[in-house]
Amino acid sequence: MSSSAPAQAAGACSDYVFLEDLITTGAGTCRQQGASGPVLFTYISHSGFSSTDTTFNTSGLGINQASFGLGYNVNPFSLGTYTFNYSLTHDTKYFSAISDTMSSSLNLNANQGTYNVTSTVSAANLTSTLNGSTTTNGSYTYSSPSLLTETFNTTLNVTQGDIEHFSATYAFVNPPPPPATTPGPLPLIGAGAAFGFSRKIRSKIKANVA
Repeated sequence: MSSSAPAQAAGACSDYVFLEDLITTGAGTCRQQGASGPVLFTYISHSGFSSTDTTFNTSGLGINQASFGLGYNVNPFSLGTYTFNYSLTHDTKYFSAISDTMSSSLNLNANQGTYNVTSTVSAANLTSTLNGSTTTNGSYTYSSPSLLTETFNTTLNVTQGDIEHFSATYAFVNPPPPPATTPGPLPLIGAGAAFGFSRKIRSKIKANVA
């Protein structure tokens, strides 16, 4: 199952409890936190699950960090593969790092799976794993932060039991300050005037010596 939504003026991400609410009422876009928040979330597509039975989870202030993920309402994510694709844009800061995770306490913690997050813009690629009650988070760090916008394809693969929740957290940093300016060469007029002045001084010196 998959769907897409057009973009429009974005409200607060916390306004939408279910993914379906974000897709239909919010037209797929929201801001973290509040309607004027610095991080714009734009839904692209999903597959493998019903958006009406899936909660849309967000956290973080959006200034330096923001998290986005999905959880189950009635039916957890059972054996199979699920995708959740979206883009993020920060108004003023660059992407600096990403981590992803998943969790489930169902089936007496006998659950296994992976959650992969990749970017179509940069080399970002990270995978978290769940094995029983042990979760190993995935992580990625940008070597030279320079992007305000990234598009992410995320894939949950459940190999045993059920997964209750999966999410990715994004960290942002300020752009580096502009390089200091260095004095340039003298303008041609100024250089010519300086040369003429020094020639006059040499002429006076020669006249006095003579």
